[in-house]
Amino acid sequence: MRRLGTGLMMAALLVVVACGGETTSKEKTDQGQKCKTSSACAIGQICDSGLCVDWTGCTPDSCQAGEICDENFECISLTDKCADSPGGCECHILNGSGNFEATASSPNIWLPAGASTTVTAVLATKQGTALPGAVFESSVVGDSFSVTDTTLTAVADKSGDATLQVSFANTQATCEAALTNLGASPAGNKMRFFVVDDTTNQPIQGATLVVDTDNDGNDDGGAPATDANGLSTTANDAATFNVTVFAAGYNILSIAGLKAADSTDITLPLSSRTEIPSTGGFTGRLDFETYEKRYLNSRPSAIKVGIVTGSIPLKALLNFNLDLFIGEITDEDCEANPTAPGCYEIKIAGLYDGNQGLPGGLVFGLASSMIKAHFDSVAIPGRRFAWALGGELEIPDITGVINEVAPYLTDCDCNATAGVCDPDGANDCACDTDCGLNIDIGAIFADIVPLLSSFSSGITGNLALPSTPMTDWRTHITGKYPEGRTTSSSFPKLDDGSTSYGPLVLREGWSNFTALEMPALPADWGGAEGAKMEGILALSGIDATGYGFVPVGGGAALDCTEGDCLNAEGENPGVYDGIINGTEVCKFDPNPEKNRCSDTIMETTLDGSIEDGTLGLFHAPPFGGLEGYTPKTMTIALPIRALVESLDEIRASALVHSGVMANGTSTVLKNRSFPGKPGQPAQLTGRTYTPTDSGHDMHWVTMATETIETASNTAPELTTRWNIYFSDETPFTAPAIPAALSSSLKDPFTASAGAHDIPAGKVSSTHMGFNMTGSQLSQLAANNGNTLNSFFDYVTGLSIVSKHLPAN
Repeated sequence: MRRLGTGLMMAALLVVVACGGETTSKEKTDQGQKCKTSSACAIGQICDSGLCVDWTGCTPDSCQAGEICDENFECISLTDKCADSPGGCECHILNGSGNFEATASSPNIWLPAGASTTVTAVLATKQGTALPGAVFESSVVGDSFSVTDTTLTAVADKSGDATLQVSFANTQATCEAALTNLGASPAGNKMRFFVVDDTTNQPIQGATLVVDTDNDGNDDGGAPATDANGLSTTANDAATFNVTVFAAGYNILSIAGLKAADSTDITLPLSSRTEIPSTGGFTGRLDFETYEKRYLNSRPSAIKVGIVTGSIPLKALLNFNLDLFIGEITDEDCEANPTAPGCYEIKIAGLYDGNQGLPGGLVFGLASSMIKAHFDSVAIPGRRFAWALGGELEIPDITGVINEVAPYLTDCDCNATAGVCDPDGANDCACDTDCGLNIDIGAIFADIVPLLSSFSSGITGNLALPSTPMTDWRTHITGKYPEGRTTSSSFPKLDDGSTSYGPLVLREGWSNFTALEMPALPADWGGAEGAKMEGILALSGIDATGYGFVPVGGGAALDCTEGDCLNAEGENPGVYDGIINGTEVCKFDPNPEKNRCSDTIMETTLDGSIEDGTLGLFHAPPFGGLEGYTPKTMTIALPIRALVESLDEIRASALVHSGVMANGTSTVLKNRSFPGKPGQPAQLTGRTYTPTDSGHDMHWVTMATETIETASNTAPELTTRWNIYFSDETPFTAPAIPAALSSSLKDPFTASAGAHDIPAGKVSSTHMGFNMTGSQLSQLAANNGNTLNSFFDYVTGLSIVSKHLPAN
């Protein structure tokens, strides 16, 4: 609960990023329209020296083909950008698993004879600027592959190695990929399996396969261990079957309900499992100066706030790991151990003076003093974009939020016993987080949403983040920044340019606005009978191939914005009708000198408010290397009260839209329905897991034991995850773990004895159900140039539940 409380408390502060608290002016003079901030000006103008003037710098969509709008807001050709950048440009080729690797100079692409795939390569400066749309040429050295334009083909009736060479026009950037033609796929009743690392696409030798044709958990295939090329071939007469693969150093993978008629050549990508958890990470400072000049008329506000993290592969996004959004929050007692990694000295006059475990990605300042001036951000290893969300505001903008969260910033007098809810006379201790969080969600929501249009995003691309032990990362971030730390090539520093990167700059405002008409909220399958989900969180961004998802917009909506939304049985209970409430999306005033609604919002609303059933989505245009990639918007329905009270069970339902969200009113989601419950059974039946009828096209279930770390963070216990993909509601019976691996793998299908935070008699399970279009599980698993990692490209909706299941 302490970690949840800190996360919610800081999230409340982080999302309240505003345009300055002084009222804006739209008074006309002979010289032009008066202003104090750029939100008072028309689209395409900024506030400069107190007057609205035309913005003379470039915008992401104003440059010609072959040019980018660079950090100086000038259009520059890709050729000139490479020539002007210290160190020039470099290029990278997407490997066969759909990733840009952090350190590999020659990524791997493996294909069976006759199969084809698309060559994807990117150009970037060595200082972190991705250059979208750069034209490249491809060639192959060797006779086992051919390439035409961007189509790479493994030659039929051939096998063997070759090399793919890529060069970008008018630059010195060249790169290579290692190619292997695996030979022809088996014919007749033969089945071939290709076992690879799901990040590097490197084949895994010595993996054990269990091919189960009658779902009894026993091996019916007799497949040999994989060879040096990661291959294993066996006879198979069954029309449908389950396959499970075990390998030392990797999590377990099973695919249930494969159809032999769809493919006789299957790729099985395994995720790495290390004894010490690994991470990618980067540090640095967030630059507010550009934001102040462009949006605040160079008038800094009282509060600076921002959050910095890395792009997130959509597959990882579904695990609801809060660290990937706001950074790690230490479990250390920072008052007792103020120098522990993740502990920061915080001084807020009249409010707090001490050491606090804060999210590593947080940047925060008051007046001219930065309280937490730098970020320590964790990310999925690989090549990533660093992205920031931030801005400035005045204290009156967030008075309501401060009043709600302030009690949780200090120790409670009545919090006598850690981990116990201590009563205070006849009343509960209001600020003892062990009693739950008594926050008026509706009030905070009403304060936050009108400020979202003043958010701004920052982007730095092509960061190389190698997979590094978590212990090394924590050692790296221990000590005062920057003088108390050593430089590490594993952890890029975005700061003064001493490690090739300058600071991360807040640059493009969330000035675009879409009034998104939403369908009715779905049923809350884990709540009271007849209850609905209580709110929607929207996340809009760019899915950059190989780099991951980069949010550049968002919004929120509640079904309950009045009354006590956290207590349906209180004196003033919140009202839920299954339709999100309309809300004020900007501070409107008919007096133009006081109106704080932008022209973009006023084009859609009459008085700065939207109607019931509508969600306000604020977003920036793609920039900083994100141009040309696929925009995606996820609207996630959640049970607000349940999540505030506990994270022991997470459940949500989401709609996914691929495409640009234009300004104005949008009905692209209005006639769709949120998916229902994902199909998680009430309990395990022995070692059998059967998704219940849910109407989903595919399921992904993760069974797991949890990582338990020692107080010194140096010897975490081993974590084992069993990933199972289901076609429809196909049942799956888990085979026994091979004897050679039984000592190193903790069987997630074995009920807990009550250790590792899992109650006795239960197992930890996360179940996701997907609605999809264009491809199904058997096609995604086929070894034909596809990758199972890309399944999210076809997802239109999903639902998820994570909880501890009873086992017998």
